[in-house]
Amino acid sequence: MGKHGLRWLRVAMACALVLDSCLALEAATDRVPVWGGRYQAGASSGLQRKAQTLCASTSPPGAACGPQILQNEGRRARRSLNDFEIDRFEVSQERYRECVAVGACMPADWPACRYGDGTVPSEADREILEQHDRPAVCVTFEQARSYCLWRLGDLPDEAQWEKAAGGQRLFPWGDKWNPALLNWGDDGKADGFQLSAPVASFPGGASPFGVQNMVGNVWEWAIRLPELDDAAAYGKQVIRGGGFAAPPYAQRIHKRAPYDPARGYPNVGFRCVYP
Repeated sequence: MGKHGLRWLRVAMACALVLDSCLALEAATDRVPVWGGRYQAGASSGLQRKAQTLCASTSPPGAACGPQILQNEGRRARRSLNDFEIDRFEVSQERYRECVAVGACMPADWPACRYGDGTVPSEADREILEQHDRPAVCVTFEQARSYCLWRLGDLPDEAQWEKAAGGQRLFPWGDKWNPALLNWGDDGKADGFQLSAPVASFPGGASPFGVQNMVGNVWEWAIRLPELDDAAAYGKQVIRGGGFAAPPYAQRIHKRAPYDPARGYPNVGFRCVYP
C-alpha cells in the first residue's frame, strides 16, 4: 500500500471511530437511567380521590366523575425492579421506519388502523400522524415489541412505565393539572398541535427522570401486570399515559386501559426500556 493509500486508510478508521462514538452518544442522550428497588404499582386511594376531583374541576357541567373513571385502577402490586434505562422520547416515525427498512419490523397497517371507537383516521389526519418526528402509531403490541427487541430492549411493563413517569403522583410534574405541559386536545386549540406533536415537545412536562411525554401526545403500549386488574382482561395488553384526544382526568400516570394487542391505533405509540 502506498503512502497515499495508507493515509486514506487512517482517515477511514478515524471516521469509523467517530461514527461509533456519535452513535453511542446518541443512545446515551436518547435514553435515561431509572434506578430500581421496591415499587408499588397502581394508584393509592388518595390519588384516586384526586383523580375524581380533577375530573369534576376540568369536565363540562354534569359530567360523570364517579368511580367509573377509575375502571381498572382498583388494585395495587408491589414489584422489585432492577435498574433500567428508558427512551427519553416516544419512538418516532423516523426511527420506526429505520427498523422497517432493514427488515426487522413490519410496516404499520394503516388500512386496518382504527381508534378505539372504530373511527377511521382521515387522509388529512394520516398526513399529520405520519410526519417523521411524530410518534410511531398504528403499530400493534407485537410490532412495537419487535422494534424494542431490535434495539436490544423490550417494551416496559406497567411498573417500569409508572416509575419512569414519576411514580406516586398524578402527573410527571406533580399533582396539579397544567395544560401547558402536555399535548392534549386533538383540534390543536389547547396546545398548538392538531393530533400528535413531535416526540421532543413539552420538555417542561418531563418526569423527575427526564422522560418526556409520558402523559399526553399518544397512549403507549405497556406489558400488562394482571395483578393490577379489577376484572379479568385475558388476551389484552394495556395502554398508558393518555393521549391527544383524552380528557384531563385520563392524562394521569396511573390511567390504564386494556386494549387488543393485535390491532394498531392512530393514538397509541410506544417507547422501549433497556436492561
